[in-house]
Amino acid sequence: MIRLVFALILISCLPAISQTGEPNALNATPAVPTVSFTLNWDKGSPNWYSVAIQSVGLASYRSTPGERDGGSDAEVYSVQFTASKETLDKIFELTKEANYFQGEFDYKRGKIAHTGDKTLAYQDGPRRYETTFNWSQNQSVQRLADYFQGISITMEFGRKLEHLYRFEKLGVDRELKRMEELKRSNQLPEVQALQPILKKIANDRAVVNVARQRALRLMGQSDAPARSVVNGR
Repeated sequence: MIRLVFALILISCLPAISQTGEPNALNATPAVPTVSFTLNWDKGSPNWYSVAIQSVGLASYRSTPGERDGGSDAEVYSVQFTASKETLDKIFELTKEANYFQGEFDYKRGKIAHTGDKTLAYQDGPRRYETTFNWSQNQSVQRLADYFQGISITMEFGRKLEHLYRFEKLGVDRELKRMEELKRSNQLPEVQALQPILKKIANDRAVVNVARQRALRLMGQSDAPARSVVNGR
């Protein structure tokens, strides 16, 4: 009961997101330091997403799939999760190295391909700094952008798995195989956020066994029979 109350208190501190997609919590003076990343790109897939991570580990992801992904701008995909210690250490250390985004970081010395408008923001109580860029020569800023984009890739796998599990179970194994390949090359951060859908797949006998085993491995479990491992029997 105490854990439940504590969890509800922490969740209440999560950054709120407005209908326009901007993280309102950054303007509403969050109680703990928060780093957020937002990307807008009409050619992207998704065409908009935002990630906000607090120093206590609470995190949120939101995106609009757009028509290319079979959705519309009105449809918002949302995930709340607890960031790993590795992610917290990386993001807040790089934010410190980038002087908390105080300054101009957009590369303007020549023409480079446009890959979306990216905004990094930091807020700690009344302090708030942000920077918007397409690409940056600052290694800390660019590494943050790359890492946040990796988180987006992970979360979008969750969206695809939810859709496939509901409407096209035969397609689940294909996505899980791609996830395993990315995880092996350390390109799938925060995969633990997808545990709810991975657990559904692993427990469902209507899903082909190879997919159930992939789901178990992505959750860090063994290749034992899916039912006994997930349910603990």
